[in-house]
Amino acid sequence: PEQIKAWVDAGNDPKDFVPSSDELKTKLWDVFNRFKALREVEKKRAEEEKLQNLKKKQGVLEKIKTLVNAEETDNTLSEMRDLMREWKEIRSIPKEHQESLASEYKLLIDQYYDNLSIYNELKDLDREKNLELKIELIKKVELLKEDSNSRKVWVSLNKLHEDWKNTGPVRKEISEEIWSRFKSA
Repeated sequence: PEQIKAWVDAGNDPKDFVPSSDELKTKLWDVFNRFKALREVEKKRAEEEKLQNLKKKQGVLEKIKTLVNAEETDNTLSEMRDLMREWKEIRSIPKEHQESLASEYKLLIDQYYDNLSIYNELKDLDREKNLELKIELIKKVELLKEDSNSRKVWVSLNKLHEDWKNTGPVRKEISEEIWSRFKSA
């Protein structure tokens, strides 16, 4: 307003007035425009990261599927936990994929743990069966005491010991006890 008044007082037409550039406004607009440009670059980078994260999560899901369909071993639970940790460490993905990937992940994890519980039940049943077999071997060793043919006893004992080694494990809490019984027999 003061610049216009001075312009008019100098005898000039107000329509011809051109304000002098305000250096502070110019700097502000420069900063604002740089900020907008940087924000666009950051948005683009974030979207690219989300797409990379999507690919990573899809890769983790493929590995989990492989574990779900694989035979259970001593290492698969550890591998599953590593994959679950890897899944959680992967940051955000595009919104349109979040729900479907989360659902698939949950489904596969549930399926894996269902299979694991079945595997553990079968393993427990197997250990019980192994215990029965080992008790039978102990009984057979004890019967050898009655045989007077030392050569026959020695061959039979070696065979029974070999059968013992080839029989699977029993529950850990009785493993030492059952082995001691076999040795003493």
